[in-house]
Amino acid sequence: MAVKKKSSGWGGYREGAGRKAQFEEPADRTIRFERAELEALDEIAAEQGTTAGEVIRNLIAGYLRRRRK
Repeated sequence: MAVKKKSSGWGGYREGAGRKAQFEEPADRTIRFERAELEALDEIAAEQGTTAGEVIRNLIAGYLRRRRK
């Protein structure tokens, strides 16, 4: 069977294409919250125009900076 060549020019590897890495060494952790806490967190994230994950990461980073002082 012959391989059909794409005529559109779309697809394939392109230097610099794709989502950029957010973290140097990503790691995951599952955390459980009360539903009301998550709803409040989602509201805060929406007000700030960001994600709940980003809000949590910022809060943790601030906490860790204060602890190191």
